[in-house]
Amino acid sequence: MNIINTKTRNFTKEDLIRDYLFSAKYPNLFKIGLEYERISINNITNSTANYFGKNGIENFLKTFSKIYNWKPILDNGHIIGIESNNFTTITLEPGGQLEISLKPQNNVYQIEKEIEYLNNQLKDLSERFNLKFIEYGINPTCKAYEIPIIPKQRYQIMANHLNLKMSKFMMRQTSGIQTAFDFESETDAAKKITLSIKLSPIVTAIFANSPIYNKKLTKFKSMRSLAWIYTDKNRCGLLNEDLLENFSFSKYINYIFNIPVIFIVRNNKIIEFDKKTTFSDFYNFGFNGIQAQKEDYLLHSSLFFPDVRLKSYIEIRNHDCQNGILKYSIPAFYKGIFKDIKTFNSINTILNEFTFDELKHAKLSSAKYGLKGYLGNYQIQDIACDILKLAFSALENDPDQKYLVPLLNLTLNGLSPADILINKYNNLNSDFNKFMNYLKK
Repeated sequence: MNIINTKTRNFTKEDLIRDYLFSAKYPNLFKIGLEYERISINNITNSTANYFGKNGIENFLKTFSKIYNWKPILDNGHIIGIESNNFTTITLEPGGQLEISLKPQNNVYQIEKEIEYLNNQLKDLSERFNLKFIEYGINPTCKAYEIPIIPKQRYQIMANHLNLKMSKFMMRQTSGIQTAFDFESETDAAKKITLSIKLSPIVTAIFANSPIYNKKLTKFKSMRSLAWIYTDKNRCGLLNEDLLENFSFSKYINYIFNIPVIFIVRNNKIIEFDKKTTFSDFYNFGFNGIQAQKEDYLLHSSLFFPDVRLKSYIEIRNHDCQNGILKYSIPAFYKGIFKDIKTFNSINTILNEFTFDELKHAKLSSAKYGLKGYLGNYQIQDIACDILKLAFSALENDPDQKYLVPLLNLTLNGLSPADILINKYNNLNSDFNKFMNYLKK
């Protein structure tokens, strides 16, 4: 194997570092982003919504785009999403989950205003199509193999490459909420990313909201989180110990370079890789005569799914979808944590006590037991309450503080949303259709 002529590349690692550096913003320009997934359900049968057909999600999106003048996003002639004039998108995940990716906003109140406006439009039209989009962490109606992947080429290829036993479950059934925050420098990004990673098992417990799967109560408070643990060992989880302790843009890029490439795009055609060629191999030697380009790195880095991810902003990903106002508690939670250096340092001091291995073990404990799980020798509820109180206090005199009130009340009582659902399911005598009617409210 021969090293390719480096002049054929259009970028270096230093270019990638500069791109991340140029993404930094002055604090007065910081915004907050939200990506919000829901499970698509047939409202009549309480089963997974179809993609095809008169009342399918494809036709629903096509009709929505015509009524509200959104631009269709196509893949081989099929609608797999729509885009508004202000670049907000509504797209489909592999199992037909509906995701709103909101244009970044100045505060959580504006996020709520935009989401509720869109949800009302979606609700009005979805009733004509017998569709419901439920705010829950997994598709509870069936097993993963019963859900076909929508006709988007890259999803089919991804399904062939993700290598652990719950990857099919993750793609077809999970539904989460991701929030995004800006950074002002590499140092600021490093601090926010490492603290967010340390928070990961704690927020899994706080926002656990997926205990019912395949119409039955499971032994886990967050089946969504469990699925991500067993999706792909290279792409998911807490990054690694070195990045956690000594994060830099260079180390992050090197981490991504050492992950196998799934596919690239050339002339609008997808080229699938061989499951073993890393991006570093591709960068140094090419692949079947093709040389790596910067666009390939950007695509490759988007097919990397850790709990916290670096783009031109920081994306925090580890939350089950939440019902009602609790979905706005997620960005408000991090806003409070990042609000001032005193709060940030106090929370960092709490979490610095725990080792990387303890954090990894706590991910499974929190997925199974929620707030009753353990991080090190501490019950997660105790740590969560301390951190939530600090975040709440940091937002004093900020209107967005109100979004933490219901979350704080739940956590102080040792409850995650999953505990509320488990009690409701039991009170309904495990009647799945009654439970679904409750979820759809």
